[in-house]
Amino acid sequence: MVKPKSGKKVVIFKFQDQVISGSLPCPKEEAAYLASIQLSVEEQWPSNKRTQTIRRHLLKGQFGRIRDLAQKIMVTPWEVDQNLYCTPPRFPNESANASRAQSVVEEIQHRSRTPTLLRCITNTDGLMSEEMQAQCLPVDLRGDRRTIKLVKDRKRKLFHSQVYESEIGMKKLYIQTAKKLAAFGCKVFQVKELLHGRTLRKTLRLLCLSSAQLCLLDGSTKLVLKRQHASTLQQWRVGGGVSKHQLLLEFRGTKWQLIAPSYNALKSISMTLWEIMQNSASNSIQRSLNQSMHRSHTEATVCSFGLQ
Repeated sequence: MVKPKSGKKVVIFKFQDQVISGSLPCPKEEAAYLASIQLSVEEQWPSNKRTQTIRRHLLKGQFGRIRDLAQKIMVTPWEVDQNLYCTPPRFPNESANASRAQSVVEEIQHRSRTPTLLRCITNTDGLMSEEMQAQCLPVDLRGDRRTIKLVKDRKRKLFHSQVYESEIGMKKLYIQTAKKLAAFGCKVFQVKELLHGRTLRKTLRLLCLSSAQLCLLDGSTKLVLKRQHASTLQQWRVGGGVSKHQLLLEFRGTKWQLIAPSYNALKSISMTLWEIMQNSASNSIQRSLNQSMHRSHTEATVCSFGLQ
């Protein structure tokens, strides 16, 4: 049986993976807020720190991170205690030569470490290293000074909140914030929207599909531009127009003209829309049955009272 605390830990790791990988798109404000919560939890309760394992990166296909980890794991000759592996010198001169060689190695090490130390001192974003950003921010927001500043401001405000001292409360706050995102529970597809004006423009969008709603997010800011309830979707058309991968979504009173990046993406979107329509139809049928049963029950109750 999984303990509630460990269960919450697994859930929050799942949400963190989705936010960091970009499968759960976040606007800058929300991403900074989530990062501030995560960093605060890891600082106060280190057991929640995301472990960097080769298996985790291998599953995600992050081979660059695997290479970095391998370099950290490898032991270079000058990092090993030579006394553990060397036999005692036969002659005194050998000992002197060994000590001189050791001093040369130490000097080289010192020279190589000096620029690194200077870089750390002059780093204006010392509190948010590249590795730290990779653990809590989406790829498109890493290295952005405004986002990093926003994370620090959010952490400062979070420090004065009532929930700051509670580990479970902070984790709940992270999960609740993630669930409020427009793309939560959706299948996300990268598309282009056709915008009609003086000229026909194609603008990058993120199409979020779920059984409850359909959203169009701005491809850069991840903010919601359009939103429709799934029940208002009447039909969709594929192909034709300016592209063979064009997709036309028809709602009650409005239309979305989109272009999928490939045939496979268009096929996946169509299958998802079909599932949504099927689910919407079954829900409407179920509601009709419930209403008719409730009406029949009410009529039967009225008749029984009349007979009495």
